[in-house]
Amino acid sequence: MTNGIFTCPVCKQLLEVSGNSLKCKNNHLFDISKRGYVNLLMSQNNSNHGDDKRMVISRRDFLNLGHYRKLAYAVADKVLLYSFKDCKILDIGCGEGYYTDIVLNSLISNNVQAEISGIDISKTALDYACRRNNRINYAVASAFSLPVPDNSQDTLINIFAPHDMSEVTRVMKNNGKIIMVFPRKRHLWELKQLVYSNPYENESPVPNFEGFHLVLDDSLKYSFELKSNEEVMNLFDMTPYAYKTSEEDVQKLKSIDKLTVTADFRIAILERA
Repeated sequence: MTNGIFTCPVCKQLLEVSGNSLKCKNNHLFDISKRGYVNLLMSQNNSNHGDDKRMVISRRDFLNLGHYRKLAYAVADKVLLYSFKDCKILDIGCGEGYYTDIVLNSLISNNVQAEISGIDISKTALDYACRRNNRINYAVASAFSLPVPDNSQDTLINIFAPHDMSEVTRVMKNNGKIIMVFPRKRHLWELKQLVYSNPYENESPVPNFEGFHLVLDDSLKYSFELKSNEEVMNLFDMTPYAYKTSEEDVQKLKSIDKLTVTADFRIAILERA
């Protein structure tokens, strides 16, 4: 854990390492977990604990098979494009750290010394993120109250995760960039066709946020093959569909042992004006 990366959720002062904790100048103290993350989520913001263990493990197992590796490399390449010595990078909604890890390894491979951090509301997700790579600063926190100083971040990453553009604006430096990934209209269409009688397309508008201008609006589309029912269910369980789908519809997937699925991503880069 690095000094001066995160801020105290109580008084907003910088947190410094003090033994196995982070402490601010007002003596608010936050323990660093055995895995290496710190919990900065205030109790009043703690009604939603984020992804549960089943969802986190499903995503970890699915991503470890490499089905979204093309996306991870594409994001890493775009981060690298805007990175420089001692720049600060924050992954908002980093989950179990799959993309954050690949971004850091890309920076190291290209001899870029950057400070990379990740926040997620799920303690379970960050437990696995630290197991994947303990060189990244991780904090349990809400995307709607980012525990980092004003005007401190050069690049932000947001992949399929909730975000608050007012908070993004607050923490980003002038001319900073945010790299965002959204599902395009027919992302995972074949999976939806199996589950739903009337599958719906995703909304996929061109990102347009006040105070930002669009630098890049790119797409990445390819197919991948799921080779077992376990893989099919891991993909389903890591998506929001798992929370919204009736047990009757979920049963439609239980006998599927092989499925070719379309991955269709929108990758946008926005610059703070």
